[in-house]
Amino acid sequence: SSEVPKQTFGSLALYSQLDWRVGDGFALLPGVRGEWHSRYGFVAAPRLAGSYKPSSKWIFRAAFGRGFRVPSAKEYGFAFDHSSLGYVVEGNPDLLPEKSWGVSSEAQYRPTTDVKLRVGGYANWVEKLIDTAFVGRDATAQVDTYSYVNVGRARTWGYETDAKFHVSSQLTSRIGYAYLDTYNVERQRPLIGRPPHTIKSSLDYQVTQRLDLHLHHRLVSESYIDDGLTSPAFVSVGVRCAYQATRELKLHLGVENALNVQRQSARVGDQRPQRGAAAYVGVVWATPE
Repeated sequence: SSEVPKQTFGSLALYSQLDWRVGDGFALLPGVRGEWHSRYGFVAAPRLAGSYKPSSKWIFRAAFGRGFRVPSAKEYGFAFDHSSLGYVVEGNPDLLPEKSWGVSSEAQYRPTTDVKLRVGGYANWVEKLIDTAFVGRDATAQVDTYSYVNVGRARTWGYETDAKFHVSSQLTSRIGYAYLDTYNVERQRPLIGRPPHTIKSSLDYQVTQRLDLHLHHRLVSESYIDDGLTSPAFVSVGVRCAYQATRELKLHLGVENALNVQRQSARVGDQRPQRGAAAYVGVVWATPE
């Protein structure tokens, strides 16, 4: 049987934005997006963004606007059977488009050319949010079933902060933290599968003129699945080497999920990575101009 039954969708989108330099470091960017969908008709989504740059070290940004998203073909009619990995995802042909209002802001500060600091926050109020629901578990086969549903009303908000440091001419470091809070107004519960805490870090080291080394790390907290049920926290680590063999040829060698963190089919609601460690090799050929 076909994983995605034949469906017909038609859509058209237009977007317009004005870049208005007000003066003294201020800029306004009013815009609007118009979308027509064969299944859902026409909708307009306005947006207003602005920025203020009082000096070369500081910049502030903010935005407010309307959001609109129709169900994708995957969410509408998917029948994704990965029983061998311990889960099944079912589409939902009764899904409706989600609508939202959102606001965001951020501030960037560069005390020196070698340091960049950023902090930002956001909030969204969503109607008919398209979300994943935990349907149940076949205890005999150890298979979890998920489906897509509309959440009548939901609220999400959070903030992010990160820093970038040029430690030396060869070494660059980045570290960041993100917090996410979600709330299903109808169920008075968090939205499922949204980890509230994420920490990311990376190092870029130019070993020689030809050899670059990149390390990245991600720590993800546990996330809500159902009452009394959470998906466990995990750590993901990756390594990538890039070697410029000739002016034209660049070789890449790396490992993702090096700690081999993997979903356990015997654990209910486990949403950690489906597959373990993966090595890859890449070749890039670029002709100099």
